[in-house]
Amino acid sequence: MSSNVCSWYHAIARDLEVMCVKPELGAAIASGVAALGSLVVAFLMYRSRPLAVRSVEKHSEELRQFLQAWYLELSRKGFTAKYSPGYELSTKFVIEEHALFDDIAQHLPSEVKLLEDWQQFKNGMRDYSQDCVSLWEQIQSDMQKATGLRYDYDQYKQRSEIGTINHQFINKVYEESLNLASEIGAKEIEKLSHKEIRDYEDGLCLRIGGLNVAFTSIEAQANLAFEVLALTLGNLSKDGTRESNYVSQLKQVLKQIERLQTQKDEMLSKMQQLQLISIFPGECKYLKWSKK
Repeated sequence: MSSNVCSWYHAIARDLEVMCVKPELGAAIASGVAALGSLVVAFLMYRSRPLAVRSVEKHSEELRQFLQAWYLELSRKGFTAKYSPGYELSTKFVIEEHALFDDIAQHLPSEVKLLEDWQQFKNGMRDYSQDCVSLWEQIQSDMQKATGLRYDYDQYKQRSEIGTINHQFINKVYEESLNLASEIGAKEIEKLSHKEIRDYEDGLCLRIGGLNVAFTSIEAQANLAFEVLALTLGNLSKDGTRESNYVSQLKQVLKQIERLQTQKDEMLSKMQQLQLISIFPGECKYLKWSKK
């Protein structure tokens, strides 16, 4: 039937080309009619295929589009050992809310452990993020004890309280530890030469490298805070000190990040390969529903 339809359209196209006064116009019209005939034939051939086959083909295309969306979201995910107060790396992905996220398990080849890899990847993200948080909190606790000043940080507060150190104080220790763990070299200790003690409301403010780091009632407290910071930064590169443990912990975090990057690259490669599957194997609820 489809071949007869196609022949009929081409016959019409030839007649139109002959009948047309202007040859170029006739050729254009004939070409359009022939193209329309090809589309009609393709549609008739598609409609003549069994419904079950068409459903599988359609669902396979949906799965390929889902994998492409998953690939794009994962490819944009980055990792960092840097940390800011109140920040914790999110392990939530928009793709997990997709209707086909649970369905894909029914269609993966048995040798492709993509979902198992995905869960391991997310667990690794959670673990390394929690390690960064724990180290920050450890440094915070150590610095409070050493300075005798309370830690106080609220990004929404306009003014800092007297008798406190803030996140910038802790961050200098954390960042320097990361610099050494990354083998970038000491950077924060060089900024200690830019020390200032200024009046601040009814007390004083210790500034290092242009940043406020401590707020005290008397100059002796500000000087003590400076000495603690200088000693801590200096001890980071000395083996066997408490401070050198900060560097060791961040080296482990960097190794975790390296493993995560490898896992990410492997999953992206699998997703690319899966998108080349023309017809996905397996049965699922959507294909069962399409048969009813």
